[in-house]
Amino acid sequence: MWSDTEKQYVDMASVKPFPGQVNMKKPAAKTGFARIWAAFFYSLNGLWFALRNESAFRQELCLFIILLVILCFLPISTTFKSILFFANSIVLIVELLNSALESVVDLSSPEYNVLAKRAKDLGSAAVFVSLILALVLWLAALFHIIYGGSSLANIF
Repeated sequence: MWSDTEKQYVDMASVKPFPGQVNMKKPAAKTGFARIWAAFFYSLNGLWFALRNESAFRQELCLFIILLVILCFLPISTTFKSILFFANSIVLIVELLNSALESVVDLSSPEYNVLAKRAKDLGSAAVFVSLILALVLWLAALFHIIYGGSSLANIF
């Protein structure tokens, strides 16, 4: 005798999509340039989805744009500017990965589950660590600008 869970995996045709989910067929595999071209549009779809539906991504993108403008005018080396740009980009990348993780967790575990909570918390922690990294580097840049002539500020 099979449990309800085992029956669900055997009879996937009877599984109904979640509310708002469109049941689509898997697209045919692409090769060569068509695959690269399709991957480009899949990426744009992901960015567009994040902009429309993820408020944290929108907030971090606004912060990224503001800091990018400030970065252009900072009196620091190009190397340090590159490091700050990289740190700011990491925040956006980790936020996108966190959003993807949350979507997969929501799909696989629609009800509350301790492991689902743990996965979401760990994704959130990754975003937090990336934000701390960016903050520490921006504070180092500020320190360098304020104490630029001092031997303490010769970090970059």
